[in-house]
Amino acid sequence: MKYTEELADHLQRKYNLAGSTIRTWKYRGAIPEQYADPDYKEPEAATEKELKELEKLLQLPYLQIKNYRGIEDYRLRDFKRGGGNARIRKEEIKSLRKEISLLRRRIELLLRDKTYERFKKIEELPFVKNFTLIYDYRLYDRIRKQQFTNMSEKDWAYINQRYQKILKELPFQT
Repeated sequence: MKYTEELADHLQRKYNLAGSTIRTWKYRGAIPEQYADPDYKEPEAATEKELKELEKLLQLPYLQIKNYRGIEDYRLRDFKRGGGNARIRKEEIKSLRKEISLLRRRIELLLRDKTYERFKKIEELPFVKNFTLIYDYRLYDRIRKQQFTNMSEKDWAYINQRYQKILKELPFQT
């Protein structure tokens, strides 16, 4: 659709759009076609509780702010930066729940079945900062060198304690 001030103002009020969105439309000289559809419904916004859980997620030192399936990296960076410019949608929160649930399941499996393969499954998740899960350089190096079978009871106790703490800290508990 061709950009007009009247239509842009109307759509901004109707869909509670950010001023930056309207400026982008004006610069491009066009309004996205989805707004021409009378049946168009804006995606459902995340609840306040979900946004608080997201804030909790973004503060965890062992998780990155990127590489989550179902949500663009810039959306999380904008949300963390603040200012209300990032309107997180329910579907994005749902995707984050799935990713955190996957991490939770993999940690639980490692704690039950202490194998190098289980450890690698956790490390393969793209949003995990691998070293920070263990937070012990020497232990992490031994694990990475596949010396998993030679680990002492003290090492296992540390890993168990560390991962139990992480399980409690992870948001989106169901």
